[in-house]
Amino acid sequence: MSKAKTIKKNEKVILPKPQKPQVGTKKFPIPQEEINELKKYKEGKIIFSFRFLDLTHEAFNLGGICINWVNDLFFMLRDVSKITKKQLLNELYEHYRPHAHDWSKLDYDFGFDEDFYEQVECRQIRIAKSKGGIHGFLIGNIFYIVWLDPHHNLYPDENYGGRKFFKPPQTCCSYRDGELIKLKEENDKLRSEISTYEELLDTLSNS
Repeated sequence: MSKAKTIKKNEKVILPKPQKPQVGTKKFPIPQEEINELKKYKEGKIIFSFRFLDLTHEAFNLGGICINWVNDLFFMLRDVSKITKKQLLNELYEHYRPHAHDWSKLDYDFGFDEDFYEQVECRQIRIAKSKGGIHGFLIGNIFYIVWLDPHHNLYPDENYGGRKFFKPPQTCCSYRDGELIKLKEENDKLRSEISTYEELLDTLSNS
């Protein structure tokens, strides 16, 4: 079995102050024709897309989360899928806080071209007051999720401990594999000690 790096649960990582990427470092992600077609469906119930989901970002990689947060996330996705864009932005605004992003005041942005930002609505949807939320953009009735933000890292708040960085979580089995490696090493060490004591006992018995 190859050795896998063991990551301690909720291991915090200290990173330097984030540097906002230059706008326009990525290609225009959705063709204009597709945008125009999607805008025709703005009256429909919200559909979530994970087409641009980024789980590698230093601030939005889901490290250090509680497993129950995932339940809260999916409950929110389920409930928002039952409403329209108009209901989200008006009737339920206070609950979900789907405000637009002013990139000039933030340390991070999605890295899309400026022209693309003018074609879409970049917003957040809150999961709950203390649960953080998701960030993405709306075209028609489709909300494209880009970042999952359980730690409030896009809008850091000292009431929630400020901006927090964690190592990205490993695969579902990596923690188990790490534990198995640790147990195997301990077992090998004990076997070696037993062998040493057996040889010593044999020596004493024959003397």
